[in-house]
Amino acid sequence: MKVFRWAMIFPISVASWCLIFIFGMITYSEIINLCPEEKMVSGMCEAGWWSIAETTLISIFSAIAAMFVLAVSSFIAPSERLAVILLTLFIGGMAAVFLGTQSNEWVAMVSAVVSGIITAIYLFKKYKNSV
Repeated sequence: MKVFRWAMIFPISVASWCLIFIFGMITYSEIINLCPEEKMVSGMCEAGWWSIAETTLISIFSAIAAMFVLAVSSFIAPSERLAVILLTLFIGGMAAVFLGTQSNEWVAMVSAVVSGIITAIYLFKKYKNSV
């Protein structure tokens, strides 16, 4: 069972990120429906409030994804949870930096990294006593 749990950390972490991504896209599609029809141009909302709402939404879901992936990976790990948290934080941070720089979503990148660090600190404190 231990080998199976170790083998499942990465795929389940990726699946948990995808799940939050899907929830984010569903939320995005619902929020874009709030855009007035006269402000929609070729499927893009041109309302003054939209850029702030879009950045906020992407940043919130980036932070939620970071928290969820760290929590899931540390929960699945059969042992060495602190090492798993650090490795997940490192890989997730690198992914956030890559995706943030490629998409110019700087606020979302910082949101994901800061959320990951805060979650890692919380999980460290939680699992430190159980080691």
